[in-house]
Amino acid sequence: MKNRKKGATMITAIIVFMVLTIVGTSLISLTFSGYKARIGESNRLENLYGAESGLDLSYNIIANVIENGIRKGEEEVENSKSVDYDECNYTFKKTVGEYINNNLKDSIEKRKWIKLNGTDTDDLNIDNDKGDFKVEANIVGNISDLGSGKTYYDKFNITLKSTFICNNKKGEGNDIERSIQAKYIVKVPDYLKIEYETVGKTKVYEYNQVIAVDGDMDINGVTEITGDIYSKGNIPYSSCKDTKYNGGITIGNSSDVKVTNGKIITPRTVQVNKDGKITAEDIYAGNVNIGKLKSDDNNSTGGNVYAKSLWVRNDLAINSVGASVKLDNFYGINDYYAVSKDKGVKETAVTRGREDLSSSILINENKANIDINNEAYIWGTAYVNNYQTGESVAIKGNYKAYSYKLPSASQKDVKFKYDDSMQLIYKINNNNITVKEKAQYIKEYDELSSKENSNMSKLEKLGTISMPKNSTYSVASYIDEGKLIEGSDIDKLSEKQSIVTTKQEKYAEEVLGMGSYKWEKNEDKIVAFANGEIKKSVANGVVKFEKIENEDNQNSTVKIKGASKKDEVGHVVVNNNANKTVVILGDGVKNIYTDGDKYIVIRDSGESINGVIITKGNVEVTGKVKFNGVILAKGDFKTIDDKNDKEFTKAVYDVDKMLSKAKVSKEIYTIPGKVDENAIKNENMQPNKPYKIKEAIEKKLWKIIK
Repeated sequence: MKNRKKGATMITAIIVFMVLTIVGTSLISLTFSGYKARIGESNRLENLYGAESGLDLSYNIIANVIENGIRKGEEEVENSKSVDYDECNYTFKKTVGEYINNNLKDSIEKRKWIKLNGTDTDDLNIDNDKGDFKVEANIVGNISDLGSGKTYYDKFNITLKSTFICNNKKGEGNDIERSIQAKYIVKVPDYLKIEYETVGKTKVYEYNQVIAVDGDMDINGVTEITGDIYSKGNIPYSSCKDTKYNGGITIGNSSDVKVTNGKIITPRTVQVNKDGKITAEDIYAGNVNIGKLKSDDNNSTGGNVYAKSLWVRNDLAINSVGASVKLDNFYGINDYYAVSKDKGVKETAVTRGREDLSSSILINENKANIDINNEAYIWGTAYVNNYQTGESVAIKGNYKAYSYKLPSASQKDVKFKYDDSMQLIYKINNNNITVKEKAQYIKEYDELSSKENSNMSKLEKLGTISMPKNSTYSVASYIDEGKLIEGSDIDKLSEKQSIVTTKQEKYAEEVLGMGSYKWEKNEDKIVAFANGEIKKSVANGVVKFEKIENEDNQNSTVKIKGASKKDEVGHVVVNNNANKTVVILGDGVKNIYTDGDKYIVIRDSGESINGVIITKGNVEVTGKVKFNGVILAKGDFKTIDDKNDKEFTKAVYDVDKMLSKAKVSKEIYTIPGKVDENAIKNENMQPNKPYKIKEAIEKKLWKIIK
């Protein structure tokens, strides 16, 4: 019995020992597994941090490339010797953008660090005994087009992928590659985007607008203008044909108007009457019309428009026999919609299908001469009443092609409808015919009617029309050197839409914003362009006529410094009476004007008249006049055709100081202008020019790939 008890005790002890051994082994195994997992996760996290370090280094390399690009840009501007800010800014941005485009990807992927002296390049080969990261860069530059062949990179979209894996030891997590992706936007800064600090002297401003009126402008005789001219126009846009070309700036019969170092701006029409001539750098208008305003007006002859660039929200129209248009660039930038049969294609917000807002070139008279040298964008088509044609350059009467059933359409269900006593094609196989199909239709008609023994009426190809061979982008057909060309394909139009959008925004800035409106972030320039919404004018944002009290009908003279003669006299007129006309009276005419209830007369005995005119009424100019200054009127502006030459030049003196001397309250005016940087330097201004490099880098999406 005693031996059996000893055996049981031994078995119990063995069982307890085995249980303890199993539990202990399990605890040790669990502890080791947990430790191994923590080591693996630590290694994976270390690989992640390694990948992130690649992004950190790349971010600093981006800043280094931008900094060196800015240095190159400044050197290029200095070498250009230009004193024109716009030219300097273009040179700077082009140089910086090209430098970034040529160097950024290589610098990131090869870890190049370029020293500020530009001579030495360091390769940032980071020594890491645990491994190394690799950064892949995808960089896409956005090109901004200023026209006239001027393009530059204005921003870059950058996608970086940084990868890290341990390469020198085994173990949990070390063989797991980790990747991080980050996106950035780099914006190319403007040249000398500086906040100036004044050192005891007043800033000097350059006012480029020499004449700005809310009414109409009627210019007659021989006139030279240096600076911008602006006319809001009395008649708003209307789809009524009888008022389509009314309002804006009119060049009188046989008048010769030349605008240098400035722009012609009106949301209405630049109207060139019989044998009139206008020469300018840039013309911005709703329409440009040469000759008759309406079809039943008397016949017109001649008329010339010469410009570097012509921008229209609607049409360039030739309604005069023998008219001539010579341009470097033509931007007819309104329309482009429904060019595809795809049901998903809708009208753009810009056009809403209005025939009076579809840009085209219209030729309604014989012997027209149109010569466009550099590039042409014709984003709309001509209309016959409410019928949209397939022609972007349209000649009167050629729409007869749409009334003819072509052989190629003989096996199809072709439907016509009557419009103004004419039957015009509008459906093929029960589908509305598109603009592109109409362009193809008139092209086929032209080819058939041009064949020998054809009984079809040939299309008219009036005058001489020459378009840029490789840079004409047209929604529908156009004439070039006697040939009818079908127009651009849809893919090409879509490719160029971003450029046209940029130009629509530029138009909105210059025309609707008067060149100096401060656009808020939530204001869409394209919507403003679509609606023709005037954001700024003389009486809305420039002059507060309601603030004029003591200055009512003021006509004073002050001494000014900086004009053609030292301490010359300048005239300051502030008039709040809409029934009074300010008259600038020169030599060579009989004086029929007297200061009083009707007129405010400005006259000097010298060669030139210096002045600042702010008036609620009209302005008339007569006699031989050389006016140097600023004219702001809520009413109309007119030069009398009295056979005397007239000159208008933007102010070369300090307008603010002149108004201050005349005790004109600053509450009533904000004359549009810009800082004259050369004058600032001459006035001992100290520029504070810190280009904040990293403000040009905008961080976007950051995510772990694996």
